[in-house]
Amino acid sequence: MNENSNPESQRRPGLTPRRAIPWLAGLTMLALLSLGVWWLVREPPPILLGVSISLSGPEASVGQSVLNGVRMAVAEQNAAGGVRGRQVELLVKDDKGDPEVGIRKDLELLEAGVVAIWGHMPSRVAEPAVDAMAKVDPHMLYINSISTARSLTGRDDNLIRVTPDGAVMGESYVEAFLPRSKDKRAAIIYEATFPALSDTLRPVFVENWQKLGGVITAVVGMDSESYDARQIARRALRDRPSNVFLGLPPLPAAVVSQHLRAQQPEVELLVYPWALSQRDFLASAGKAAEGALGLFRIPPVPETPRHMDYTRRYEERYHLRSTRADAMAYEAMQILLWAMQQTDDRREYKSLILRRGTFDGLADPISLDSFGDARRPFYIVRVRDGHLVNEGKL
Repeated sequence: MNENSNPESQRRPGLTPRRAIPWLAGLTMLALLSLGVWWLVREPPPILLGVSISLSGPEASVGQSVLNGVRMAVAEQNAAGGVRGRQVELLVKDDKGDPEVGIRKDLELLEAGVVAIWGHMPSRVAEPAVDAMAKVDPHMLYINSISTARSLTGRDDNLIRVTPDGAVMGESYVEAFLPRSKDKRAAIIYEATFPALSDTLRPVFVENWQKLGGVITAVVGMDSESYDARQIARRALRDRPSNVFLGLPPLPAAVVSQHLRAQQPEVELLVYPWALSQRDFLASAGKAAEGALGLFRIPPVPETPRHMDYTRRYEERYHLRSTRADAMAYEAMQILLWAMQQTDDRREYKSLILRRGTFDGLADPISLDSFGDARRPFYIVRVRDGHLVNEGKL
C-alpha cells in the first residue's frame, strides 16, 4: 500500500493555499487588534519642561532650594494625573550664573523640545537669556521667582516673575526699618557684580533713606569672589552707623556679618532676603546673625493653612526646612502648570496667565500686571535664637 492510499492521510489533508488564506487572515486580524489595543493603552510621551538655574557658583545653595520647589510642584502634578493626561518631565541645566552659559543651555533646551523654561535666577543671566531666546523662538515663556533687576520691569517680553523688583525691595526696606533706626544713620555693603543689587537695590535704598531724613555714612561695593571681609567691615563702620544693610550672597554676608559684629557689636544688620533666607547664612554667621532683620515675600513661619501644608509636605519629602527660595519657586511652577492645563499650545501660555492676573500664593495672592511683574506684600523677619521669626507684615 502506498502513502497516498493510506486512509489516515486522506482524513487529514495538508494545508492547501485555499485553506491557508482564512488562517493567515485571522492571524493578521489578531495582530492588528493587538497593535490597536497597545496603541490605545500605551502611555503618551511626557511634556518636557526646562529648568535653567545656577547650581554651581555663589548662588548654588539658592539654586538647589529652587530646584527642590520646582521638582515638588511637578511631582505633585504628575501624581494627580499630569497635565492634560500626560506626565511632565523636567530637563535641568546649570547656567553657572553665567549669561553666555545660560543662553547656550536654553538653546539646548529648545532643541530638546521643552514647552517653557523655569529660569533664570540672577538678573544678569535672565535678561540676556530672555532676549536671546526671543530672537530664535518668540513664544518660549520663562517664569521665575528670583530675578529682581529693575531693567526687567515693565517690558513686554516673555518673562513672568512672581517676585517684585529690587527697587520695590529697596523702598520697602527703608519704609520698614528707617523708623526703627536709633539715629537714622546707615551704611550699605552690596555685591557689585550683580546688577539687581548694584544697579537697582543700592541706588534706591540710598536715595530713599536720605529722602526720608536718614544719613548714609558709607556705600561699599565688593566682589564676593575676592574680598577682604575685615577691611570691608572697617570701611562700612568708619563713621559708626547704627544700621548696615547687606545686599550680598549668603556666605559672603555671613562672613562680613561676623566682622561687623566683632568691630561694632551693637550695630543692627539689615540683610537682603537672598542671604537671610538661606541655611548657609544662618549656619555660617552663627551668633553674628542674631537680631538681623529683613523682608520676605513669604513669612518664614507659616501663617496660612495652605503654607503650613506646603511646609509639611516639603519637609517630609526632602528632610530639610523649607525656605523662601523653594516656596516661591513652587508658586511660580504652579502658575506655569495651570497654564499648561488650559491648552496644548505653548504660544498661549503667556496670554492665559496675564488674562487671569491673580493666583493663589502660599501666604498671599500673587497679582501680575500686564507685563508679568508681580505685586505682593512683605513680611518683616528677624533672627532670634538662630531661627527666623515673623515680626509683622508691611
